[in-house]
Amino acid sequence: MARRVSKVSAGVLMAGSALLVSPPSMAAEPRPQLVDAAEAPDPIAPGASGTAVVGLRNVGHVDARNDGQMYMELWAPRYSYFTAPTLTPVGDAPGGWSCKGDAAVEGRPYKSTILKCSSDKKGVVAAAREAVRWKVQMSVSPQAPADTVLHNAGEDGYGAVLYHSTNGRGTWSNMSLQIYTQDA
Repeated sequence: MARRVSKVSAGVLMAGSALLVSPPSMAAEPRPQLVDAAEAPDPIAPGASGTAVVGLRNVGHVDARNDGQMYMELWAPRYSYFTAPTLTPVGDAPGGWSCKGDAAVEGRPYKSTILKCSSDKKGVVAAAREAVRWKVQMSVSPQAPADTVLHNAGEDGYGAVLYHSTNGRGTWSNMSLQIYTQDA
């Protein structure tokens, strides 16, 4: 007596056997996985200046690499602004950044609500299982509320984005940029 196999069961059996005979080259290639690695910086009092930090952690098992041009854009939280057109690597983070803002006025202290930075640095962006961070110089308006968090102000609620590419494949990663205000 012959057994009848439904079309669904036959399809499942065929798909399962295709997985068993797939050549190794079809296996998924391991990729870096960059996630936000916000760091709580020292507080900045309303009316004062200080440092804010952005960062990424590679939770993947392979290094995130760059072989093209990197780009980072940062947005100052409400009641704050960047006081220098610089993006400084912390530790092993890639450097060589050239930055410009949106509101520099010649003859006056630098003051901008956005930083657009690029770097031609090639190599490791974030090693597997490691974090990388960059710092920026910020100032908080005297009108800012004290003892609070000034949140990300960028597009879609991000504080910063990093773009890098490997073998022509670009990757965007989102980061937090928050400032903690505290009376001095």
